[in-house]
Amino acid sequence: MPTTAPPRLLTPGELRVAELLVRGLSPGKIAADLGLSRHTVRGRLYRMRAKLHCPPRCPRPLLVHLLLTSRQVTPPEVQRPAPPLSPEELRLLHVLAAHHKPMADVDFRSFRRVLKGLLAKTEAANAAHLMALAHAWKLLGARQGTAAPAGASR
Repeated sequence: MPTTAPPRLLTPGELRVAELLVRGLSPGKIAADLGLSRHTVRGRLYRMRAKLHCPPRCPRPLLVHLLLTSRQVTPPEVQRPAPPLSPEELRLLHVLAAHHKPMADVDFRSFRRVLKGLLAKTEAANAAHLMALAHAWKLLGARQGTAAPAGASR
């Protein structure tokens, strides 16, 4: 679980990776698009997690949520409004944004089923992209007490 310490600023190279991650690209696709090795992208993702106080293997949806709440990366622009979401779907968004694995009271099969339906309904490429869309639609807000780091408005 992330700490309350302020995140450290990302380097320009980490920001390029973060921006593509928020737009739904996989690490392999990010490497290809930026002309980097997969090893370099993995290293930048590892350092981003550390700077955002995210465990080294935290899932990408949580990393995207932290990138967006730190205001170092902006959500993608969306041309369509948010689809109507059920309470179960909204709960899943909050679980993805707050935890590195589903909560104990969430049935794993149900979680996977709802996630699959939510990805289709929102036209998200993957769960990380879903987090970015949820922020763009203002379905998820910034963590309370999180201010934008100095110089993060580049």
